This record gives sequence, structure tokens and C-alpha cells, in this order.
Amino acid sequence: MSFPRDASPRQRLISPSGIGLVLICLFLPFIGVSCDTGLGTLDVQASGWDLAVGGEPSVSGGGGLGRDVPRGFDPTGGGASVGEEPGDVGVHPLMLGGILALLTGAVLGIVLPSRLGRALGGLSTSALALLLFAINEVLVYSALEERMASEALWLSGSSEVGTRFGFWVTIALLIAVGAYNAVELRVAAQQSPLPYGGPPHGSVPPPPAPPQPPPHPPPPPYGAPPPWQPGPPPGAQPPGMHPPPSSTGRDDPYGPPYG
Repeated sequence: MSFPRDASPRQRLISPSGIGLVLICLFLPFIGVSCDTGLGTLDVQASGWDLAVGGEPSVSGGGGLGRDVPRGFDPTGGGASVGEEPGDVGVHPLMLGGILALLTGAVLGIVLPSRLGRALGGLSTSALALLLFAINEVLVYSALEERMASEALWLSGSSEVGTRFGFWVTIALLIAVGAYNAVELRVAAQQSPLPYGGPPHGSVPPPPAPPQPPPHPPPPPYGAPPPWQPGPPPGAQPPGMHPPPSSTGRDDPYGPPYG
């Protein structure tokens, strides 16, 4: 069964371009902690790429507090991993898995020849990435709240843990990419060949069947006369037959008629 091919380069690049925009948005902050103390305001934020590859979060603060933050403070709620600098957020497998899913969807959207295959690949990979990003955000948020509760003695002022705008922008773009691929999947399914060898949608209909002879009339019920059948008109002879010769003589001056 062959699938319809889409030769429009612009349409083929819509889904991979959306996935590329999502990967760019991972540089925006995803999670952060804001602390207000007597010395100033402290704001620690980690981007999506920081969570995926174990980067160092950005730290900003007023009144010189940002320069006095200990390097061991982990904004994701966990300690430094082996072989990492203190203060690195560590590698989060869920974020890394979502990025790999997006890269797979972008490659499928470029190399697959069929419209149905590209739409199915883009929809499945974008949905998987959205799910992994959301689960990772919930886990990091919960770990941050626990860490801030344990750091309550060090942070004498008010503190706030929150999801940053980069996460919501990324989720919105993933929903848009998934919706586009869902529409493409529906259109491609309508244009693909029907199962069991049926003709494709929009093709020329098959020729009509040859005419069938009229059915014979049903037999009459028991005891009823047979149905009337039209016959030749009175006096008409069947084709190919001549009327019998007349018994009277002909007016022939040369003698009686022959025979």
C-alpha cells in the first residue's frame, strides 16, 4: 500500500521548524527560586538546557547578595553529582529524553517521503516531549520545595519557588506543533488508499456494471391461468412463411393452373 507524497518543501518544513523553535526556547528559564532577605533579593533560575545537560543556573541578586551565594546551593533540590562542579544542576534524564524525542521528530519530518508518516512522527514525538517536560517540571518543583524547607534557617526571609515563563512558552509551542501534525494526520488519512484494496480518495470511480437481463415473471399460483403473453396481430404470418396457395383457379388464358 503506497502513501501519497507531498512535494511541497514549505509544507514539509513546518513541523521541523516548529520543533527547532521549541529547542531554542529551552534556553529560557524553566524553574527558579526567589528569596527576599534583609541583605537583598536573590533569584536563582535554571533553563531547560541547564536541566538537560547539567549546566550551571543563573544567579542574580541585589545588595551584593548574588556574589555571596554559596556554590553548593542547588536550585533543583539535589546535590552535586560526581564529576560536576558544585552548583551545577545535574543531568535530568526526563529533559534529555524529551530533547531526543524532538530531534527524532525533526529528522522524521524531513526524511520521510509520505505525508502520513511525517504527521504521525511529528505528533507522537511532540506529545512524548511535552509529557516528559511536564513530569520533569513537577519533580523538580517538588524537590525545590523540600530543599527550601530544609534551608529555612539559612534563608530567614520569605522565599518563593515557581515555574518560569520559558516552560510555559515551550509547552504552548509543543501543543501548537502537535495540533498541526494532528490536522496533517487527518488530511493524510483521508487521502491515503482505503484498506482491503479500495480505491484512493478522489480517484476516478469504477465503470458501471453491465446491464442484466430482466427477470422472468414468477409462475402463476396453483390453479390460476397462465399469464397473458402478447402475440402477433390477427392475420399476421410468422416471419419466413408464405400464405398457402388459393384453391380457386387463376384467370389464365393458357390453361388451368399448375399443380
